[in-house]
Amino acid sequence: MFEVSIHAGRRVYRRSLPVSWKEAPANLRLAWWKLWIEDPDAAPLRILPDCLRLPKRVWRNLPAAEKGALLKCLDWMEPAPGCDNLPVEHFRHRGRHYLLPRPKFENGTCLEFVLADGYYEDFVETGDPAALLRIVATLCREPKTDLQEALKTGDERVTLHQKEEVEYRAQQLSTLDPAITSAVLLYFLGVKKYIADTYWMLFEDTKKQEDGGDQESDGSGPRFGWWSIFMQVAKDRLYGSYDDVLQHRLHKICVHLVEQHDQQEKQKQALERERAKLNSQS
Repeated sequence: MFEVSIHAGRRVYRRSLPVSWKEAPANLRLAWWKLWIEDPDAAPLRILPDCLRLPKRVWRNLPAAEKGALLKCLDWMEPAPGCDNLPVEHFRHRGRHYLLPRPKFENGTCLEFVLADGYYEDFVETGDPAALLRIVATLCREPKTDLQEALKTGDERVTLHQKEEVEYRAQQLSTLDPAITSAVLLYFLGVKKYIADTYWMLFEDTKKQEDGGDQESDGSGPRFGWWSIFMQVAKDRLYGSYDDVLQHRLHKICVHLVEQHDQQEKQKQALERERAKLNSQS
């Protein structure tokens, strides 16, 4: 929380402003988020009074400069891709409860990521809102009814096994509030960026190869595509069959791929040193 003091005559009002969605009142998060989505210009001026809870006369008489400074304290609410500061962590729709993945896709599986990524590519190419809804239907799922199963898998959401489940769930979510859909999309974009930044060595860097520059990965995916990468992991049998690999957490498999990449780089460097040594002796 960010502490502020507001002087009004002899009175001093001390208030705490949230600095993340987690600190915002749970019962107001969605309403505030909808304001940002529907009218971003007016949103800060409508939300700030809720945060400050000042008498109306004090708010009306607050100098413009002081209001402006306080409004800047809400800049973190502006809609932007991100996966660790979520305005929506769960929601209810038509009597059902749905849970988003945890921040940074901590409990997300390989299967749900690659399915959501495919739907995202469809949405970018076609603009079809049905593809966008399928992203939501992939990531946002009902809670498990078996507590022991939830603890065993480390995921409170029902397990996703195949695309047909996504299609069915998307039909159930056909009238979902667009503000929630937007929140899920921005979350997934944040996940894609986080994965690309964290496991950058797994991603093709075309600009760097062509120009020799220090460019960032575009986050499009590993060099040979996610499906092929998971199939290669399954061939090692370390994480079971192909279907087993798809049910593992994405981060676990990415760490495994990074370790493989590092080993290959070390072997490559050793071979280059040996080659250079032989060339110097000839």
